[in-house]
Amino acid sequence: MGKVIIVTGSNTGIGLGIVERLLRHELGEISLPIDNTAEVPVTFVLACRSVDKANNAKVNLIKTYFSSGKWFSKISKDVNSSLLNTAALKSLGEKMIQIVKINLMDPTSVFAACVDIAKRFKKIDILIFNAGILLVKKVHYPLGIYECFTSPTDFLRTGGRMLEQYVGEVTEDGVGKVYMANVLGHYIMVLRELEDLLSNAQGEARVLWVGSSSVKPEYFNVDDIQCIKG
Repeated sequence: MGKVIIVTGSNTGIGLGIVERLLRHELGEISLPIDNTAEVPVTFVLACRSVDKANNAKVNLIKTYFSSGKWFSKISKDVNSSLLNTAALKSLGEKMIQIVKINLMDPTSVFAACVDIAKRFKKIDILIFNAGILLVKKVHYPLGIYECFTSPTDFLRTGGRMLEQYVGEVTEDGVGKVYMANVLGHYIMVLRELEDLLSNAQGEARVLWVGSSSVKPEYFNVDDIQCIKG
């Protein structure tokens, strides 16, 4: 079995970009020609809250890299795209890109996703925690424009009333939604559920946790670790 790479929140944005960049690298290492007996060198698991959006991302990836041999011709002058088996290419794409449903704000969904992963894959080589939510729930642009002129100092410092935050919002278990999605959900995945699969990796498994500017010390409130107060 080839490498297994799981990326959370990978249906769009940085997560999808990570998958696409790694996919390009792996395709450059594939032995040609490709036929229906070709082994799957690496499996990318799109772990996403919305299965529909994940499916759209998968369709687009297959269309870009597996619908014809044109991409392989770009990376190797020795490849004649007309000689590649298009059906075999698409079949390989379907196998290389898999989807797992996970809602990191819901502990039940996290546990269910881990069970699903354990059933479908015998190991994990790379686990990339990319998914997360901002403190901002909704942006009210009219208010922002108004406060930009009426109270510019406060607006530039705090965002004013333009930014509606997840204030007081918790899961059914009483955990702050932002904390659950950005921290605890991933923590459950790696330390409670998937540790054995990581130990089965080829060589040394890697866990990468994507951060943002919100990890700066000035944004950390020891009295509100779960970001319930906003």
